[in-house]
Amino acid sequence: MSWNISRYIYDDYIIISIDLQNPQRNAVAEISKLGDSWFFNRLFVPPEHRRKGIANALMEELVKILDAKCITLRNEINPYGDMTYEQLLAFYKKFGFKKTEEGFVRYPKTKKQELNVK
Repeated sequence: MSWNISRYIYDDYIIISIDLQNPQRNAVAEISKLGDSWFFNRLFVPPEHRRKGIANALMEELVKILDAKCITLRNEINPYGDMTYEQLLAFYKKFGFKKTEEGFVRYPKTKKQELNVK
């Protein structure tokens, strides 16, 4: 399935958004930089649009940006939605997150390169 994906890339904040025809309820992935580290703020897909591959599409796009910009991303897994800790762990592992002493971390897989996105 294909979605209209928007990318907002700033020096200290990145948002990936998928337009779900309701601006109040778009699907988003957001990360931000605090000091020298990047942190995962949120991944949100409205309940009525879940289980359709939208979260995967958001993460695939985010991973492209992380790799192109050589960004290491830190994440905490908080199962406060409808997924268990184990389900969330499996989901994030799919995108390269590993458990470390500092929590969950995803290291970039490519050398830094110029990113040509709108």
